[in-house]
Amino acid sequence: MEGAGAWAPWLFVGLFLAASFLTIWRLESMSAGGMEGTVLGTLVTPYITASDLIFAYVLGSKGDRPRRS
Repeated sequence: MEGAGAWAPWLFVGLFLAASFLTIWRLESMSAGGMEGTVLGTLVTPYITASDLIFAYVLGSKGDRPRRS
């Protein structure tokens, strides 16, 4: 994260959008092939966990490291 500097948030947004596009594109081809049951769950899961990625970024950007006792 430190290597990306001030552009880090935009870099991560761009990566998220690219991964989302790739996921939706491939799920559409799976759906056309007859896998309707799994497509919805696979489509929804990455968007639910986006908050986990944001949480990890916020904690990582603080620079504080937990101290071990």
